[in-house]
Amino acid sequence: MQRQFRRRLGMPVNELFIMNTQITNPCAHKQAGMTLVEAMIAITISLVLMAGVIQIFIGNRATYNTLDSMSRLQENHRAAMDILVRDIRKAGYPGKTFTGLGYAITGCDRTAGCPDGDAGDTITVSYDSPTDCIGSATPAGFAINQYYILNNNLLCLGNSIGSAATILVGGVEDMQFTYGEDSNEDGTVDYYLEAGNVALNMDLVDSVRIANLVVRTAENNVGISGDGRIRRTLSSVVLLRNRQTQ
Repeated sequence: MQRQFRRRLGMPVNELFIMNTQITNPCAHKQAGMTLVEAMIAITISLVLMAGVIQIFIGNRATYNTLDSMSRLQENHRAAMDILVRDIRKAGYPGKTFTGLGYAITGCDRTAGCPDGDAGDTITVSYDSPTDCIGSATPAGFAINQYYILNNNLLCLGNSIGSAATILVGGVEDMQFTYGEDSNEDGTVDYYLEAGNVALNMDLVDSVRIANLVVRTAENNVGISGDGRIRRTLSSVVLLRNRQTQ
């Protein structure tokens, strides 16, 4: 058939094959590669995808920081409350040490002005112990521990020789104490009053209310209004066990 076709066209078979190839591959000699518009589109899509990845990373990082701050906040809150409750509960130990509770536990209301600290109330707890609140040896086995807040830290000042105030827990903003008085000594607290109130008889105090222990995170957190810090407030009532034995 090719020979017949060749004879009709009057041309060699090889030339006919080349012509057929050129006809069936019209794009064979067109320029390959991307145009400027295609390159710009590709770059734009890449930038959009990259921006999405960066946004996801930033969001995950902020979530991690917030969760980490919350975890440390809960640890500090629990630690501060445990320290105060444990020490206040021991006030007056072993019960025969004091003739009156006024010596076993004393307080200062910040609104009346306290010599130590810069925020919240202060409280001083006394009891028989070979060591004070920072673990140092006490004179004659008698501990006097004063708790107060300075620069958003809970500090304790013991009575050991050469004792200095020591930071126990960071991020503590405020703490308020009220004292429950059993005025008729029937075993039931009749009312709670602040330290320094003229109506308060510390010898008849049966419990201490930690009314407002506020702890905050150390750093700012994305999405938190105000100064960006997360705060938690906790309250507790501590029964003065050794008061019951006097």
